[in-house]
Amino acid sequence: MHHDADIPDISAFGAHGGSVLAFQRAFPEAPLPWYDLSTGVNPFHYPLHDLPEEALCALPEAESLARLRQAAAKAYGCDASLIVAAPGTQAIIGLLPYLLRPPCVYMETPTYTGHEESWRGAGIACTARADLLTSSIEPGCASILCRPNNPDGRRSTLNELQEYAARIEQRRGTLIIDASFADFETTPFATLLENPAVVMLRSFGKAYGLAGLRLGFALGRHPVLSRLATALGPWPIHGLALHIGITALEDAAWRLKMADKLKIHAEKLREMMARVGFSFVGGTPLFSLFSHPRAGHFWRCCAAQGVATRRFRNRPEWLRLGTPGDAAMFDRLETALAAAAS
Repeated sequence: MHHDADIPDISAFGAHGGSVLAFQRAFPEAPLPWYDLSTGVNPFHYPLHDLPEEALCALPEAESLARLRQAAAKAYGCDASLIVAAPGTQAIIGLLPYLLRPPCVYMETPTYTGHEESWRGAGIACTARADLLTSSIEPGCASILCRPNNPDGRRSTLNELQEYAARIEQRRGTLIIDASFADFETTPFATLLENPAVVMLRSFGKAYGLAGLRLGFALGRHPVLSRLATALGPWPIHGLALHIGITALEDAAWRLKMADKLKIHAEKLREMMARVGFSFVGGTPLFSLFSHPRAGHFWRCCAAQGVATRRFRNRPEWLRLGTPGDAAMFDRLETALAAAAS
């Protein structure tokens, strides 16, 4: 039987999921193909057909960027004038500390660690708060929260978010809401954009299963959005990303069907994990967070079977899995869990 002490340093496997090559190097005897459940990327990617070659041969047109913003506005329920498109939400996360330069930033904990990395890297003091929505607010500072939260799927009511945003506006601060996993939620997040203190982030790649496309959006009336657009320049989006993004964002029927499909698969995953003793902590249709005293042991057994999952340095009892996409993924995971539980 393997013990948690036998597990390699998890820092070698990337801070945010992915890094399948690192798994392959650490577990060379694992069966192929590898199944990457370490991220929250949709396993059912949006279908790609008839991709235009000219999208790679010419500079993207301003009209195409405008159409992308219109498609995103319709999908997210806001006006196109409130949207800035970027090559991935992570690019926005990396730029905001330099464009805002607040005296300090507060962020909910636990949450996506990429936010703290970016702000600390810019030399801005960061304070983590488990009770962010009810804590005091210093004048001019920024606050960051994810809704739904990553990794535990924490949610807030619209009224709670509106009240917190109003407090921040009164203190001349900025509220950054990372809604990267909100595409299959029913909360009307766009109403928060009426507050000029709010900057909302939306990810395209997670919901549409096209993370490598690198496409994301910042939404809001906050003056930092104009600075963000200037910093990104006149051609912020790859030509193929423009074409695919427009097509997918205009396809409301696909999103509705996908929400139902992911819900079924996520429920199956949670039932499977419960059978081997895991407690469900929270999640979204795209990922589920579980707790188990021997989560590290299960992580290793999954990796030995070619299934990459996500561990957390400060919460060794946690294990996060993306929603599996087909029977082969579920079968391989079930084999790994059975081996770990035996």
